[in-house]
Amino acid sequence: MTTLQRPGRLSGALHDCAAPACGSQVPAEFLMCKRHWSAVPERLRMEVWYAYRNYQRHRSLETHKAYQEARRKAIKSLTQETAPA
Repeated sequence: MTTLQRPGRLSGALHDCAAPACGSQVPAEFLMCKRHWSAVPERLRMEVWYAYRNYQRHRSLETHKAYQEARRKAIKSLTQETAPA
């Protein structure tokens, strides 16, 4: 049986979801599982995506730091308690 991969997928490598205590396995090109990624505010999801794409295109210390900072903010957003309205 032939398995089709999405265009642009580089490997079948997996890693743990970056959300604290999740442990779900996700493809290497994803930061988090779908459940946690959708819980990250859209503004931060876009920031992570743009930083990731920029780092993939222009590997440098500067783009790496920008990607790591965007990741940190996205992960932190999952652990912040929502203030009462």
